[in-house]
Amino acid sequence: LSRAAGTAGLDIHIEVDTGMARLGLPPQALEAFFRLVRQYPNLRIRGLMSHLAHADDPQAPQNAAQMQRMATAEAVAARLGVDLTWRHVLNSGGLLCDLGAPRELVRCGLVLYGAQPAVGRSYTDLRPAMRWTTRAVALRDVPEQTPVSYSGRWRATRKSRLATLPVGYADGFKRHFTNRAHVLIRGQRAPVVGAVCMDLCMVDITDIPGVTYADEVVLLGRQGEEVLTVDMLGAWADSFAYEMLCSISSRVPRHYVGAP
Repeated sequence: LSRAAGTAGLDIHIEVDTGMARLGLPPQALEAFFRLVRQYPNLRIRGLMSHLAHADDPQAPQNAAQMQRMATAEAVAARLGVDLTWRHVLNSGGLLCDLGAPRELVRCGLVLYGAQPAVGRSYTDLRPAMRWTTRAVALRDVPEQTPVSYSGRWRATRKSRLATLPVGYADGFKRHFTNRAHVLIRGQRAPVVGAVCMDLCMVDITDIPGVTYADEVVLLGRQGEEVLTVDMLGAWADSFAYEMLCSISSRVPRHYVGAP
């Protein structure tokens, strides 16, 4: 790293493993590491960081333990004369749950999407930053007992009207949504029926009269008085909000609105 930094030098941040067991130095190794880095004058330690493993649960005792280990690491740096410009521990959950002093930096992720980062808490000031929409590519009436999609995992219990949507698990609309998820059409919920395919899925619009190809279909977001949150999608997929937001594939077109 020192050779790569060259004569210009490099400002570096050191991660401390305070309880995540993912990356970073164990606290007991910090003093020796700081002394080692002093042998390379072109490497300047400017930051110290860690990451909370339980930030989504403000009641977890591990949070206080990790913050204490971080404070101990900061004390080691101060004792050795390491001039820390930046210290950062808190992520979205840690910041909103007030799990400790925010120090000079915070690393917000999920809240940038307006999603809720903590178990059992709702922050009403958060506004979702994205919607996911599509439109039907086929509308059809099917008789009672018609099997739908692969393996016939849903069968019409009455004469039904279905809409086929051009979205599937290759887009991030999970296979787990089969017979579990809903979409919004004309301000009403329409259940996903039959197995979600790679590029397509079907929804039951029998109880939503007048649906046309021009109607917007909401997969994530608000339509009228109804809303589908990323937490709902996560629950339908036996997953959680973070994975759902990361799973929307690159082939789904993005349209950025409201930017300055």
